[in-house]
Amino acid sequence: MEKSENKDIQSQEEIKQEYIYLTKQTLKKLHKTYNKLYFEGKLHRADFGYLYDFNDKDTYGVYIGRRSRKDKTPLIKINHDNKWTEESLRFTLIHEMIHQYIYECMGGCLRPHGRKFKKVCKIFKEKYGIIIEKYFPKKYIIK
Repeated sequence: MEKSENKDIQSQEEIKQEYIYLTKQTLKKLHKTYNKLYFEGKLHRADFGYLYDFNDKDTYGVYIGRRSRKDKTPLIKINHDNKWTEESLRFTLIHEMIHQYIYECMGGCLRPHGRKFKKVCKIFKEKYGIIIEKYFPKKYIIK
């Protein structure tokens, strides 16, 4: 087999990634799993919603802390229009859970991607080998 044929087969295999059908139940299950694995179970249970036709096309997730004085359950919204792989969903959910961690365990912050966010991301890289960035990596964008 020629080298060029090998490259074609590799790129086709990369394209055939398995996509996750996004449900709120899946998100809740992953949140619970990641909470235990990465946050020592410190995070409160979160509710989940979807971002549809969101104004900012580069927004793949949003963390909303306390929604009202009565309802203190955090809300995490995930962009429903993206084709999610296990890796891209993990990145996004952990990114939003870091916001949740900062809000619930570190007293909140003034800048969402400021000093505290960078500090927790550094810990993730050192402790788990997971790189969480400020913005959604372009390699995960599959429309």
